[in-house]
Amino acid sequence: MLRIKPVLQIQGEKLDTYAKARTKKVARAMMLEAVRRDCRERFQADESSEDIHIEMAYTGEYSEEVRLWEQEIETAFPAHRGNILADPLSLSIACHTGAGVLGIACTKKIQL
Repeated sequence: MLRIKPVLQIQGEKLDTYAKARTKKVARAMMLEAVRRDCRERFQADESSEDIHIEMAYTGEYSEEVRLWEQEIETAFPAHRGNILADPLSLSIACHTGAGVLGIACTKKIQL
């Protein structure tokens, strides 16, 4: 009835609630801002850095909604356009969330 959309985060091995939104549009905006914050605060890097990788995930089939989410990510992170890895969400998480889930992640290349 309230149409609450939980925004979840995984830090390490723990799945937690990051925030709650009333619409998918607001939830997507929260996820994009969370990635920007992670780049700045966790990785001490600009989101356009070549050392930062942006990935996205979804449950179900690659649908029109998933394609639009990918475009939204590319608009938010133009330096990564064409290099965003899109994969189905792992079953260990998808079994708890169900269909229609969208996700985004950022990782930093480790310098050896």
